[in-house]
Amino acid sequence: MRLHDIPGLLNVALEHFPLVKYLVSETFKGEKSMFEELDSFAPGMSKKFNWKAVEAGQRVQIIRDGDLQMGTEILVSNDKTYGTLLGASPGASVSPEVMLRCLEQLLPSIFNSDEAGKKKKEIFPEDNLETLAKNPERYREIRDTVNERLGIKQSASQQD
Repeated sequence: MRLHDIPGLLNVALEHFPLVKYLVSETFKGEKSMFEELDSFAPGMSKKFNWKAVEAGQRVQIIRDGDLQMGTEILVSNDKTYGTLLGASPGASVSPEVMLRCLEQLLPSIFNSDEAGKKKKEIFPEDNLETLAKNPERYREIRDTVNERLGIKQSASQQD
Protein backbone atom coordinates (compact mmCIF):
# COMPACT_ATOMS: atom_id res chain seq x y z
CA MET A 1 0.00 0.00 0.00
CA ARG A 2 1.26 3.45 -0.85
CA LEU A 3 0.37 6.84 0.59
CA HIS A 4 -1.55 7.83 -2.54
CA ASP A 5 -3.75 4.69 -2.10
CA ILE A 6 -5.25 5.92 1.19
CA PRO A 7 -7.95 8.26 -0.23
CA GLY A 8 -9.25 5.52 -2.52
CA LEU A 9 -9.24 2.97 0.31
CA LEU A 10 -11.13 5.33 2.64
CA ASN A 11 -13.66 6.11 -0.09
CA VAL A 12 -14.31 2.42 -0.71
CA ALA A 13 -14.51 1.74 3.06
CA LEU A 14 -17.16 4.43 3.48
CA GLU A 15 -19.06 3.44 0.35
CA HIS A 16 -19.05 -0.28 1.19
CA PHE A 17 -19.12 -0.27 4.98
CA PRO A 18 -21.17 -3.51 5.27
CA LEU A 19 -18.47 -5.33 3.29
CA VAL A 20 -15.70 -3.88 5.47
CA LYS A 21 -17.64 -4.90 8.59
CA TYR A 22 -18.11 -8.43 7.22
CA LEU A 23 -14.42 -8.82 6.33
CA VAL A 24 -13.31 -7.62 9.77
CA SER A 25 -15.76 -10.00 11.48
CA GLU A 26 -14.45 -12.90 9.36
CA THR A 27 -10.90 -12.03 10.40
CA PHE A 28 -11.75 -12.50 14.06
CA LYS A 29 -14.06 -15.51 13.70
CA GLY A 30 -13.32 -18.22 16.26
CA GLU A 31 -12.88 -21.94 15.71
CA LYS A 32 -16.33 -22.78 17.14
CA SER A 33 -18.01 -20.39 14.69
CA MET A 34 -16.03 -21.88 11.80
CA PHE A 35 -17.23 -25.40 12.60
CA GLU A 36 -20.82 -24.21 13.05
CA GLU A 37 -20.62 -22.63 9.61
CA LEU A 38 -19.17 -25.84 8.17
CA ASP A 39 -22.10 -27.79 9.62
CA SER A 40 -24.63 -25.37 8.19
CA PHE A 41 -23.04 -25.87 4.75
CA ALA A 42 -22.44 -29.63 5.03
CA PRO A 43 -24.37 -31.14 7.96
CA GLY A 44 -22.32 -33.52 10.10
CA MET A 45 -18.96 -32.74 8.48
CA SER A 46 -17.46 -31.02 11.55
CA LYS A 47 -17.74 -34.27 13.50
CA LYS A 48 -16.88 -36.65 10.65
CA PHE A 49 -13.16 -35.87 10.60
CA ASN A 50 -10.61 -34.70 13.14
CA TRP A 51 -10.53 -31.11 11.84
CA LYS A 52 -8.03 -28.55 13.01
CA ALA A 53 -8.47 -24.86 12.21
CA VAL A 54 -5.34 -23.44 10.61
CA GLU A 55 -4.83 -19.82 9.62
CA ALA A 56 -4.45 -19.87 5.85
CA GLY A 57 -4.10 -16.18 5.11
CA GLN A 58 -6.14 -13.04 4.90
CA ARG A 59 -8.65 -12.16 2.22
CA VAL A 60 -7.72 -9.24 0.03
CA GLN A 61 -10.25 -7.03 -1.69
CA ILE A 62 -9.36 -5.64 -5.09
CA ILE A 63 -9.53 -1.86 -5.40
CA ARG A 64 -8.60 -0.56 -8.82
CA ASP A 65 -8.66 3.13 -9.70
CA GLY A 66 -10.65 3.89 -6.54
CA ASP A 67 -13.37 1.35 -7.39
CA LEU A 68 -14.14 -1.85 -5.51
CA GLN A 69 -13.73 -4.88 -7.76
CA MET A 70 -15.66 -8.09 -7.08
CA GLY A 71 -14.57 -11.61 -7.88
CA THR A 72 -11.21 -13.28 -7.88
CA GLU A 73 -8.29 -12.18 -9.98
CA ILE A 74 -5.39 -14.43 -10.95
CA LEU A 75 -2.03 -12.70 -11.18
CA VAL A 76 0.95 -14.57 -12.67
CA SER A 77 4.47 -13.19 -13.06
CA ASN A 78 5.79 -12.70 -16.60
CA ASP A 79 8.33 -15.50 -16.14
CA LYS A 80 5.61 -17.78 -14.65
CA THR A 81 7.65 -18.52 -11.52
CA TYR A 82 4.91 -17.41 -9.12
CA GLY A 83 1.24 -16.55 -9.04
CA THR A 84 -1.36 -15.34 -6.61
CA LEU A 85 -5.12 -15.00 -6.25
CA LEU A 86 -6.75 -11.77 -5.14
CA GLY A 87 -10.32 -11.35 -3.98
CA ALA A 88 -12.49 -11.18 -0.90
CA SER A 89 -15.41 -13.37 -1.85
CA PRO A 90 -15.56 -16.18 0.73
CA GLY A 91 -14.06 -19.34 -0.65
CA ALA A 92 -13.60 -18.18 -4.22
CA SER A 93 -9.88 -17.77 -3.86
CA VAL A 94 -9.48 -21.42 -2.98
CA SER A 95 -12.14 -22.95 -5.18
CA PRO A 96 -10.89 -25.81 -7.34
CA GLU A 97 -11.96 -24.00 -10.51
CA VAL A 98 -9.96 -20.87 -9.69
CA MET A 99 -6.93 -22.89 -8.61
CA LEU A 100 -7.12 -24.87 -11.85
CA ARG A 101 -7.09 -21.64 -13.89
CA CYS A 102 -4.11 -20.40 -11.87
CA LEU A 103 -2.15 -23.62 -12.41
CA GLU A 104 -2.98 -23.59 -16.13
CA GLN A 105 -1.42 -20.13 -16.38
CA LEU A 106 1.62 -21.04 -14.27
CA LEU A 107 2.32 -24.41 -15.90
CA PRO A 108 0.95 -24.27 -19.45
CA SER A 109 3.34 -26.91 -20.83
CA ILE A 110 2.13 -29.47 -18.27
CA PHE A 111 -1.55 -28.73 -18.85
CA ASN A 112 -1.26 -29.03 -22.63
CA SER A 113 -0.25 -32.72 -22.54
CA ASP A 114 -2.73 -35.53 -23.28
CA GLU A 115 -2.01 -37.14 -19.91
CA ALA A 116 -2.84 -33.89 -18.11
CA GLY A 117 -6.03 -33.53 -20.12
CA LYS A 118 -7.19 -37.00 -19.04
CA LYS A 119 -6.33 -36.35 -15.39
CA LYS A 120 -8.03 -32.95 -15.49
CA LYS A 121 -11.19 -34.58 -16.90
CA GLU A 122 -11.07 -37.15 -14.10
CA ILE A 123 -10.79 -34.45 -11.42
CA PHE A 124 -13.05 -31.89 -13.16
CA PRO A 125 -15.67 -33.83 -15.13
CA GLU A 126 -17.03 -30.49 -16.35
CA ASP A 127 -14.58 -27.59 -16.25
CA ASN A 128 -16.74 -25.13 -18.15
CA LEU A 129 -18.70 -23.07 -15.62
CA GLU A 130 -21.05 -21.82 -18.34
CA THR A 131 -22.19 -25.38 -18.97
CA LEU A 132 -22.87 -25.90 -15.28
CA ALA A 133 -24.70 -22.59 -14.98
CA LYS A 134 -26.92 -23.31 -17.99
CA ASN A 135 -27.45 -27.03 -17.48
CA PRO A 136 -28.89 -27.75 -14.01
CA GLU A 137 -29.09 -31.50 -14.69
CA ARG A 138 -25.37 -31.71 -15.46
CA TYR A 139 -24.62 -29.68 -12.32
CA ARG A 140 -26.77 -31.98 -10.14
CA GLU A 141 -25.18 -35.08 -11.68
CA ILE A 142 -21.67 -33.87 -10.84
CA ARG A 143 -22.69 -32.57 -7.39
CA ASP A 144 -24.31 -35.88 -6.47
CA THR A 145 -21.29 -37.90 -7.65
CA VAL A 146 -18.89 -35.70 -5.68
CA ASN A 147 -21.08 -35.80 -2.56
CA GLU A 148 -21.27 -39.59 -2.79
CA ARG A 149 -17.47 -39.92 -3.14
CA LEU A 150 -16.95 -37.59 -0.15
CA GLY A 151 -19.62 -39.30 1.93
CA ILE A 152 -21.63 -36.09 2.29
CA LYS A 153 -25.32 -36.56 2.99
CA GLN A 154 -27.57 -34.05 1.30
CA SER A 155 -30.22 -32.22 3.27
CA ALA A 156 -33.79 -32.28 1.98
CA SER A 157 -33.42 -28.71 0.68
CA GLN A 158 -30.39 -29.73 -1.45
CA GLN A 159 -32.21 -32.59 -3.17
CA ASP A 160 -33.77 -30.97 -6.22
